[in-house]
Amino acid sequence: MVTLTKTKTALILAIAILIALNLYTLIAAYPETYTLTPGITVGGDILAKDFSAYYMGAWRLWNNPAHIYTFGGLGGPEPTILPHPEAYKYLPNLLLIVTPFLALPYQQALTAFDIVQFLLLPAMAFMLYKLGIENEFKISVFFGSDNPYHAFWIMTMAKLFSRDDGATPLIGFNWSNAVNNETLELTAQFRKALGFEDVVRFEHHITETWKSIVRQPYNRRDELVQLADHVPNISAKHEGGDPEIDGLLAHPSDILDYFREKKEVVASGDWEGLKKNFMEKVAAANHTAYALTENGLSFIAAQNLHKKSTAEEDHLTLASA
Repeated sequence: MVTLTKTKTALILAIAILIALNLYTLIAAYPETYTLTPGITVGGDILAKDFSAYYMGAWRLWNNPAHIYTFGGLGGPEPTILPHPEAYKYLPNLLLIVTPFLALPYQQALTAFDIVQFLLLPAMAFMLYKLGIENEFKISVFFGSDNPYHAFWIMTMAKLFSRDDGATPLIGFNWSNAVNNETLELTAQFRKALGFEDVVRFEHHITETWKSIVRQPYNRRDELVQLADHVPNISAKHEGGDPEIDGLLAHPSDILDYFREKKEVVASGDWEGLKKNFMEKVAAANHTAYALTENGLSFIAAQNLHKKSTAEEDHLTLASA
């Protein structure tokens, strides 16, 4: 059992890292799609990006198939890609995948192609699970999902690659901090229709750290109370204290503190400040518990999250909260 748990953890971590790296690459590379790359040359001619070969090849497949593999622009009605499109070198049937992108101008098609490739990464994770690899994961708040259309795409992929017993690796869906109750209510409808109401937990951030992630004041407690009586399986997450308290602290909570090493925190003198931040998180969670109870709503506390033991174990709990 221990070995299986470690394997799951390692796989989930690897998937998360790979998706994060791909997102970073996509963001970093986006400005480069508007610039020429001197390193891509044929006989000294500077060429456009790799996608130019697919875009031009797809256009010629349907309009001038005899010249799919011809290097350079042919003029006439074909799209203009400056200074020269790359030559297409693969099987023609691959161009069928690129054909829908012809509905967009070249630059927009290039951006759309990159985004589609990135969105296919979660589908690849689902395929691993379908093939028998025991992995589970949650959509991160950093993924930025804030509308029911995007949630429908993710859950449809989960359903498409679910097993015969209905199991899916998607167990949690962290919403963007920009989400509203209407989005959660709409998504809850097709979550139930897909059979995921008890499988995929909505993870809703009720409070956030004062710094580095969202405009303050940020407190979604009242919205949660309005939502919780008809949308089940919601995790009320508290990353910061109540904003009217957190913002007045000597060390307001900061999402970047999550990524600091213990020795650096202690050396900087911020350790006591971080402990205060943690206790204000707990206080905010208790305030939400009171609000739910006062409105006749039940909930399950995260009873296995905290453990009173040694100082070292307390530190580990704080670091992971």
